Amino acid sequence: AEMLPFYNSGCVGFSGVNFALKAVVCQKRRANFVYLMGVLPVPSRYAFWFELALGTVMMPSRGTFAAHFAGAVAGLVSVYVP
Repeated sequence: AEMLPFYNSGCVGFSGVNFALKAVVCQKRRANFVYLMGVLPVPSRYAFWFELALGTVMMPSRGTFAAHFAGAVAGLVSVYVP
């Protein structure tokens, strides 16, 4: 039985850590809005989620989505869990 679809895809890189750092910066940023791709204003607290969705729509890959999502969650845990 297949557990989860991203277990079969190989993914090696540092991008999950980049998303964790991005999540931390977005949570601590004082600006109200940031511009994705220079044109789309989004609330700064949620910018990394929009970037995750936009990246997944533009170049879908189950393995990289899992790494980026896990990085974003790890960043949020490091901000909100003492």
